Amino acid sequence: MCKRVLIAAVAVIVGLAIVSGTRVGSHLRLWKKRATAWAEKQVTPETEIQRLRMEIERLEKQDAVFLHKVAEQRLELRDRETKLNKDKADLAKLEKRITDLRVAVHEAKQANRSDVVYVSETFSVRDAEEQMSRDWARFQPLEGALKSQETFVNTLRTTLNKNEEKRLGLQKSRQEMLTQLQELENQLAELRQQKTGKAAVLDDSGYSRVQADIDALKRRMEVEKVARTMETSNGRGPIEIAEEQRERNETSAKAFNERFPAPGAPVAAKKN
Repeated sequence: MCKRVLIAAVAVIVGLAIVSGTRVGSHLRLWKKRATAWAEKQVTPETEIQRLRMEIERLEKQDAVFLHKVAEQRLELRDRETKLNKDKADLAKLEKRITDLRVAVHEAKQANRSDVVYVSETFSVRDAEEQMSRDWARFQPLEGALKSQETFVNTLRTTLNKNEEKRLGLQKSRQEMLTQLQELENQLAELRQQKTGKAAVLDDSGYSRVQADIDALKRRMEVEKVARTMETSNGRGPIEIAEEQRERNETSAKAFNERFPAPGAPVAAKKN
């Protein structure tokens, strides 16, 4: 049964393709054009004005949806900014503790002592070095994540500002369209009195559909960006993994010494 339907559908498509290039196809197109023009003439300008007013009322009801979306974006921005500020404070705290312990450990070793004093408390050099190691392991990823967070927050803030401006502009757009309809209605009344023709009305009500498509495209691009950041490499062997881990450890130790050099050690120039 499915095979017969498929064959019939293919036959119809082929038939239409053949007819479209003949005089019969030309006549069919002419008939369609005339039928469309006839149907449009059956709708009076008064009816079209009423329909457009109804469409504008429908657009006005969408304000609640837009308002809800902007409210969600405001809350998301607030939460993101709160987290960003907290992470900045945590990073500053880690940086200060690493720096202070680095100095304290160096001074203790120079004086051949086995303990250090930090925040009015005494700790062993070993405990201080372990704390520095743990703090450094947290400091590196947090410092990198902050840059990404700041970029996202700025993008979200820009989007929110645009959406708020757009939401406020929708009311103005509707009012302008209503004014145009009123002017057309006035012209139509005058034309009806003079019996000279009909008013022409341009339908500008499709802006919301275009904007919805743009928002959908933006969302799609955001999803693709997130998906790319989640990609990981597969198929690595144990030796390769061990080599990569060793390289990461060496890189981490080098970065640590460059960022927090031992007192008296030459300080490398910071990269812009």
